[in-house]
Amino acid sequence: MDGSQGPEQEPAVVALRRPPVRRSTAQSLHRVRAVGASSTATPVRGTADPLLSAVEEAQPRGCYAASVVAWTASSRLTFSHILRAPVQPFTMADEAPPVYTLHYFPFSLYSLMSRFAFVLGQALNPETAPRLEVKMVNLHREENYSERYLTQVNPKGQVPALTSPLLDSNLVESRDIAEWLCQKQPELLPEEHRETIERVMDKIYAYHAKALLVAPDDRKDGLQNQAAAMLEDPELTEAHRRALEIKSVFRTLEPENILRAENQAHDLMSDLATLLEVHKGEGKTWIFGDRPTILDAHAVAFAARLLDQQRFDLVLDAVKGYVEVVRDTDEWRKVTHGRSTLWNVSMGHAADLDPL
Repeated sequence: MDGSQGPEQEPAVVALRRPPVRRSTAQSLHRVRAVGASSTATPVRGTADPLLSAVEEAQPRGCYAASVVAWTASSRLTFSHILRAPVQPFTMADEAPPVYTLHYFPFSLYSLMSRFAFVLGQALNPETAPRLEVKMVNLHREENYSERYLTQVNPKGQVPALTSPLLDSNLVESRDIAEWLCQKQPELLPEEHRETIERVMDKIYAYHAKALLVAPDDRKDGLQNQAAAMLEDPELTEAHRRALEIKSVFRTLEPENILRAENQAHDLMSDLATLLEVHKGEGKTWIFGDRPTILDAHAVAFAARLLDQQRFDLVLDAVKGYVEVVRDTDEWRKVTHGRSTLWNVSMGHAADLDPL
């Protein structure tokens, strides 16, 4: 009721019966909408009301309707109704799909892994693929250390992160995003290869790949913790300061961690080469043949970054050949748009990349 009517025109609530019906849910709902859109005539007391009949028919099918029907001063029928249907599998015909936001930087290795996984899932099965929007978090401008990002998106100040009103909490680890995506799209984790995929994924996440991408001059002393350095700013808000303090507890990249990561990378590459020899097959694109998995999304991005970083000592020839084939696919181009996984000055500002 809009505020223009006086108290004497308050509607009376009509209790709706729930008689047995034979119409389908879709037919009944269609009739509710059709009748509601055209019902302007005044019903005669004691005669059947087409709007009430249509709503009643919808109710027993699981589409419960709460309807308020009123006589107004002009003796015309007005109504409002709310339809609440039981949870059912989503179809494009019903409503727009939910939207998830991937907070992403195009030259972040783990961002590339996550985005490539979404693209591969879309290629495998568009019907089950989450509707995704990609939002730039510019690491070059330290947007990941902003108060908003640290307090509302990812307290670790890292990318990627996945957010949505439909998630119980933000997903702030790329491994968690991968596991969530595989639950939404089990095609990415086929049962016959699940054990192998999970074992190799454990190896990929056994260390932070940043240890393998450190410039030679930085390997001796490790890398500075940027969040700790930013705490010196006297103009920080209290919330921003607390968020940076949390971020600052993460250890700097120390020399011994770099050596350990290199040894683990050699082991991973040997494992990938063996899988390619056993499963890939001549003329095939992906590790297990014709269809990609969540492992392809991670292995390709990881090895491509090492090659772009010129860490040829860490990538075996079999893995290199596999990466070169995948880099020529439409799926990889949708993620990188032909760019290197590493930023360089010839690309201009990261914020100006188009497409992202």
